[in-house]
This record gives sequence, structure tokens and C-alpha cells, in this order.
Amino acid sequence: MLPCEPSGVAPADGARVLRAMQAFGRDTRIFRTDIEATQSLCEALCFDGGYRSAVVGRNVGNGPWDVIRVAGSGGEHSAGTRIDLGWCEADQVLESGQGNPFILCTDVRRSSAEPGGSAPENDSGSVLAVSFAVHGAPWGVLVVDSRDPSSFDTHERASIEQGVVHLSMTLESLLQENVAHESERKYRDLVENMSEIVYAIRRDGELAYISPSVERVLGFPPDVLLGRQYERLLLPEDWATAVEDYRRQRSGEMRDVRLRVRDAQGRVHVLRAAIVPPENDSGELVGIATDVTEKELAEQRLLAAFEGTIKALGELTVARDPYTAGHQERVAGLACSIAERMGLDQERVRVLRYAGLVHDIGKMSVPAEILAKPAALAETEVALVRSHSLVAHRILTKIDLPWPIAEIVYQHHERLDGSGYPRGLTGSDIMLEARILALADVVEAMCSHRPYRPARGVAAARAEITSRAGMLYDPDAVSACVEILAEGRFPVAESGAGAPVYGAPTPLTSGP
Repeated sequence: MLPCEPSGVAPADGARVLRAMQAFGRDTRIFRTDIEATQSLCEALCFDGGYRSAVVGRNVGNGPWDVIRVAGSGGEHSAGTRIDLGWCEADQVLESGQGNPFILCTDVRRSSAEPGGSAPENDSGSVLAVSFAVHGAPWGVLVVDSRDPSSFDTHERASIEQGVVHLSMTLESLLQENVAHESERKYRDLVENMSEIVYAIRRDGELAYISPSVERVLGFPPDVLLGRQYERLLLPEDWATAVEDYRRQRSGEMRDVRLRVRDAQGRVHVLRAAIVPPENDSGELVGIATDVTEKELAEQRLLAAFEGTIKALGELTVARDPYTAGHQERVAGLACSIAERMGLDQERVRVLRYAGLVHDIGKMSVPAEILAKPAALAETEVALVRSHSLVAHRILTKIDLPWPIAEIVYQHHERLDGSGYPRGLTGSDIMLEARILALADVVEAMCSHRPYRPARGVAAARAEITSRAGMLYDPDAVSACVEILAEGRFPVAESGAGAPVYGAPTPLTSGP
């Protein structure tokens, strides 16, 4: 390639390029497409620069000079047709200091060399073609035709190159904006067509945005809700909790929240929202809420069915062993109180209650005369009674329960030191729920009448568990249980078949 000529003082008519570039730079239109930007440059070169024609071609992949016309001014120009640059091979191929390839053709006398393909054969002039890139990749070619055969000296080429650089930067900016707009459009289409409700809350708690899906779910048009305080959209009884939850959400402590709202007809909906804490200067908290009303109703119906099954199984045990009527319910109640005092979540407390209601279901396999025997049991009878944990496990594992009830029941006669049964588990190998259930079972049994002995009372039960805390019984569960007994919150039975009554508070300072 031949280098460009060294720069010097531009001829007087070189100012036309400057006028054209100034006109292109002054174009205040907001270009939405690459065609609009390239068309603006072509028009500036012809109308303000006085060139015969100007055409921009877009690369189609077979070399830098294989282009299809996308814009043009001055003469006939059909978009989408190839620009004939076959004349380039016989003329000068120059390269500027910035690496842009130029093709210069002078004294054009054949119509095939005319960018528009319409010049008469006796016409003459000069043609300049310059290739340019966008974001470092070949993009297209600018072809400028002048009536003057002596056009396009070094200074004129340098000025045109500056225009090409300006065009390249404009196209790069336009491309970035289009990518951003396309990304925004796709995001907006995704948000506005998804079934979930997307919302944004300002720092002051006002609703800054809510997606159109809110109208499908709740019946409210989005503009009716915008600007309203977030918590005021919820049920009034949830307002105080919502304000505290919102504070925790903004700090990133909460990523999931349950919301209750009324729709346009006044019906309550339950929404489960995933929270995205603010990460930018706007400080807006974003949530994606799913309507789980039907799901929760289905879960409640399923839960009620499970509870019915659990209670029915518990009543089977009572039918076999009338002396322990109410035992399972009282054990379940005490175990739940202990668990709540220890800080277990409500789901674990609920599962513990179910386990307590059926923990003796395995006694159905024990003959009734052994269960009601008023004297001490023989060794073989004791072994038969102890088998009830294993029998209960076998029964419960045959029911498709979504909780580990079978395992909790299986372990409720295990002890921390390994002296329990049926597997002799120790320490942390015993589930916490099973340790709590074991303690509640012991306390209730000692406080209740049995055929072979009278009730021993709350004081004796407290003495038993405090003296064996850490050896047989979980120490944290023992502490919680002692507090509950002292408050008189545990119901005990007056007799084997009597109704449960609350034991009187037992002062902690009064000995066992």
C-alpha cells in the first residue's frame, strides 16, 4: 500500500469537506438506525460539501470492498444493491495514519466507475472510497464522487477521514444504545407478560412500580396503586409486621416474605414475594410476588387430611389402652410447649405435635391384658411392651407423610447415655424432637395414674428430670420443661379415665 501524502496547507476548495463535516455534526436528529446516521453524512457531503454523490455500503463478509448500498445522496441509489468497486484494483490503494484503507480513482470516464452507475461516458471526475470499522470490526465503505479530477488530495482525504471517524463513533454509540434499548425492551416484555407481580418500593415506602400482571391477579390497574404506601396495601392487622419486615428487607436480612392483600372484590390473597435488596443509588427495593392463595388452600386441605389421619391413629391406641386415654394428647401438648420455649420454629413444633399424638400407636400390637396388668410385668412382657416403638415405626413408614414422624416416634424411648431402646442411640444421634418427646412422655407418665401405681405428681416428675438432665434427658429441654411445670401450664389427669386438669404451680425453691 502507498502511504498518504504528508499534510500541508489545504487548498481553498478543501473547505467544502469541513462544511460538510460541520453540517453532519450539527444534525440534531436522534438517529434510531444506522441507515439514518449514514444517510445524514451522505446528504451533508452532497448538499453542504458540493460533491456529486456520496454512498455508504455495508460489508457483506467477502472482503472489505464487498458492500451493499444502505444510504446515498446525489443520483439514483437503490438500497440493498451491491456497489461496484471493481475499478479499485487498477488505482491507488492508500492507507492513513489511523489505518483506514482508502481507494482513490481519478479521471473517471466510464459509467461502470460511477457509484450510481448513471454518469455519461464523456463525464470525468474523481472517486474516493474509504473503508471503516465499528467496534474494531469492518463495517462498511464510504464512496464519494467529485466532478473535479484533481479532488481528494491529502488534506481532503484527511478531512473526509475525520468525518468517517465521526460516523464510526456515531454508529458505535447507536449500537450501544440499541443494545441497551433492546435489553430494556426484552426485560419490559418479560416483566409485563409474566404471571408474577414485579414491584419496586422507594426509600420512603411508596410503590414506585408495579407490573401490569397485578390487574390479572388482584383486579387493580397499576396506576391506581402507584404512589401508595407499601404496607397500606396489606391487611390492616399485618401493617406493623410489614413495616418491620420492610426495614429488614432493605438491610438484606429477609429474602422471602409472605404478604396478605385484598383484591378489587375484597377477597384475601396470599402472596409469596422474593426480595432483591437495593444495590444502586436509586435505593429501590424490588420484589417478585407469586399468588399462592390456591396453593395454601390446597396445603391446608391436605394438612387437615393428615391431621385427621394422625388423630384416627391415636384413637386406635386409646381403644386398646383405656388407662392411657388422653396420654398422647397431653404428651403432644407438653412437647410442643417445651419446643416453643426452646425457640423451635412453628413447622418443627407442628411436626412434634403430630409425633406426640401417635407415639404409642405401636401398643396396638401388645395384648390388652398386659397393658392393663395391675402388677409388675414379667421380663418377656416388658420386652413385648418395648417393641411398640419398632411396631410404630413400621406402621408410620407405610404412610406417605411429608415429615419425619416415623423416626421421631422410633427414637422417643432413647436416652442420651445410650441406655434407652430400641437401638441404644446416644447424644446428638437422637433427633432433638425425639429428645423433647421423650422428656414429655416421662413427665406425663409420672403425673398420671397407671393400673400398677398411683400418679406420682409434678414434684416427683420435676425431681426425676432435673436429676437426670444431661445424662438421660436433654438439658435444654429439661430447663424449658421445669419452667412450664412451675407456671402450672401442664395438664395432668386426676385418674386414668379422668378429664385433664392443670397442676398447681410448683415453686422452683420448694424441693422435688
